[in-house]
Amino acid sequence: MLSPRILLGAGLALSLGSSPLGAIVDRNSDGLSDVWMALYQPAKGATADEDGDGLTNAQEALAGTDPQDAGSRFAAFPPQPDAAGNLVLCWRGAWGKRYTVQSSTDLRTWTALPGTHVGRVQELSTIVRATGAAATEARCYWRVVVADIDTDGDEVTDWEEQTLATDPVLPNLAGPPLAQRRALAGDPGVEAFRPPAAAGGYYVDAVHGDDLAVGTSGAQAWRSLTRLNKAELKPGDVVRLARGSVWNEALVVYATESGTVDAPIVFEAYGRGAAPTIELPADAQAVDFRGSQIVLLDLVVRGAKVGIHMTNGSQGVVVAGNEIIDAGIAISVEGRGHRILSNYIHDLRMIRNTPEPSDDYGAIAVLMMGEDLEAAWNCLVNCRAPSHDFGTDGGAFESWYPGTLRRVRLHHNLADNTDGFMELTNDVDNLLIAHNLFINSPGCLCFHTDDVAGKVFTYQGVRFENNTVVRDPTIAAGAIFTVLSKTLGVPQAGHSLTVRNNVVVSPGRLVYNPRVFGAGLIHDHNLFCCVNNGGPDFSIPLAVTESTSDPRFVAPATLDYRLQAGSPALGWGVAPFFGYDLQGSAIPGEAIPDLGAYERK
Repeated sequence: MLSPRILLGAGLALSLGSSPLGAIVDRNSDGLSDVWMALYQPAKGATADEDGDGLTNAQEALAGTDPQDAGSRFAAFPPQPDAAGNLVLCWRGAWGKRYTVQSSTDLRTWTALPGTHVGRVQELSTIVRATGAAATEARCYWRVVVADIDTDGDEVTDWEEQTLATDPVLPNLAGPPLAQRRALAGDPGVEAFRPPAAAGGYYVDAVHGDDLAVGTSGAQAWRSLTRLNKAELKPGDVVRLARGSVWNEALVVYATESGTVDAPIVFEAYGRGAAPTIELPADAQAVDFRGSQIVLLDLVVRGAKVGIHMTNGSQGVVVAGNEIIDAGIAISVEGRGHRILSNYIHDLRMIRNTPEPSDDYGAIAVLMMGEDLEAAWNCLVNCRAPSHDFGTDGGAFESWYPGTLRRVRLHHNLADNTDGFMELTNDVDNLLIAHNLFINSPGCLCFHTDDVAGKVFTYQGVRFENNTVVRDPTIAAGAIFTVLSKTLGVPQAGHSLTVRNNVVVSPGRLVYNPRVFGAGLIHDHNLFCCVNNGGPDFSIPLAVTESTSDPRFVAPATLDYRLQAGSPALGWGVAPFFGYDLQGSAIPGEAIPDLGAYERK
């Protein structure tokens, strides 16, 4: 008999019954896990072989190996007999990957050997021929097939969870479903806000901590947030919250506790397991930031009246990479210079919902009052709840008097099934809403002018540009742009709203009461696929650069609202404010840009 041979095909992914799991975190849809990309930082794309080991970057990503180190190549060793005489095949494994061994006599038909193998150690092995088993073939080949697994079904593979130090058995709450992640593929993430690993500070562990400990290491962690709230934090302090922790108490940073621009106070998770969580009843506030220059990362907030609050007087707070669930108001922003980035806010509820007229409120993702504010790359889902007064209420963003909302940028967000994108009930000076995807919702922008008793609000410098808006197809009532006033159709001075470079699809009206804005309403270079008739209070004359055609999205059912080839929205815009779209793709300055939130490559 000829010596047995082993085949470990160069086309590893091609030897799979299917391509790598859709569960991989792949926000830019390049076929490479974003976790793998962040770990190894390859310089080239999926088809490149940077280390010359015969495997492409796509194959190295699937195998979990280093694309810039030929020594980490996914490889097997020639079968060797063990002490009992069994013929044993060994190969290098990666933690969290699943392996099957197949055999063939002709390299065309392959048969799987019994059993699967999950990477837990560097080297794996299996018996391919037991002691005493007769060899009936003249020649035999074996190959090892690698695949990803997602044990907890949270759309993050076990290998990715191992790399991220999360628990592959417990679903992660820190992140939206795959379709939403792909819609927000350009999200830069939160790593730029992390402190150095060696930075000192405090540790809090709700499971293993002790409030009598010193709190300055994982082994000497405090147990409660109550103890942490007494710590008198200083610039540069890092507070590490243990994964697997759940607290039924609030986190408070007092006005006397502030970082600096160069040395903020940072809160982040550490260890393994589910994200650290604050879970409170419906009448409570979970996080209260009264100080300034603070960064909050990795936290889950569940069930509070208000999830995270920045008080009036606070400055420079960054809330990034957190998840807020079942709150009345997820994030309430006062003060100035705050940034709300890459958060997953979903399934919100009403705070007040009574038969009394006009007193209902809640299901608001971000409530804003202040200056120099930014909200970007957030995923806002199901921010809409039943209301006695309004049918449904809630929204992605909302502002409420007193004061003037100044210099605010809402860009590159996904809002899905929210009651509106933004309801404005205060004076506004310079508001930019750009490159957002807003879908499956009954309304979009609502401006209160003089309809609130004793109040008159003015909206100056409002820009609505490069957004893709697709209303709930089952709701024809209402409009995309609603202006509320005491008297229908009476112009008011001082307003300015520019609507440009957008794609809007709706079964209902485009506008309600637009004449209130008078000459201050400027619109051009838009595609409006909706109802635009019924007189001057329910329609606007379209500009020569505007059309009413079908935008021809790629696949709306899977939240792919990119434009197909031949879409009338292609090459129809003017220069946008931002030079990149919702997928992070550059918008070339030398070419005529597309309409909507996505630039077709």
